[in-house]
Amino acid sequence: MERFLIRRDNEVKGFKAIGIYGVAGVGKTTLCQLTFNNKQCLGVEDEEIKFTGKHRGLRGLLFALRSVLKGRRYLIVLDDAFYIDNFFDNLWSEPKLEDNCTEKLALGLLKQQSGAVIVTTWSEELAKEMVGEENVHPFLPLQDKSCHEIFEDSSGEKVKQLLNFQTDHDLEDTFMSKFGGLPLAAKIMGKIMEQELTKMPANTTSLD
Repeated sequence: MERFLIRRDNEVKGFKAIGIYGVAGVGKTTLCQLTFNNKQCLGVEDEEIKFTGKHRGLRGLLFALRSVLKGRRYLIVLDDAFYIDNFFDNLWSEPKLEDNCTEKLALGLLKQQSGAVIVTTWSEELAKEMVGEENVHPFLPLQDKSCHEIFEDSSGEKVKQLLNFQTDHDLEDTFMSKFGGLPLAAKIMGKIMEQELTKMPANTTSLD
């Protein structure tokens, strides 16, 4: 994703969009947060755009968005997108007022300047409808080793020590099977184990 965003300024002028799909908890939102906080990826001034006020319905909001983005290089993240009629259809398009498309998000996105949109969703089909099939990428679950590292980092040093005492790896294998390759599941399980450990006697050497 970083290469995509950096390249859009160095090689490609104008609007760009990318879609990422995957199951809940696989890390799509975390990836977007890391990217959004990387100023090299943003390629824009350190500025958060906000606007408030009274607008006349969705159409008014979309025209307000156009006004705010005018003359700016922008990055918009649409995290966890889901179906809302045709609102998200074809973000690349340039709807005209006479086309009766004044309630589509594409109307609010200026295409003639350097702007980018990142979409995350659980639906591959929705991602394709929003940004085009050639701009869609799957976000796959992690390998067991990576999930194990996240689990240990989240659970703390005491849990690591107790796991090292285990001569039977069935318990550890059970943890891995519960994660399903999802970093969020590994992180939550690690936090739970850390909390449960505080309830055990100080000399505990087993998690059974």
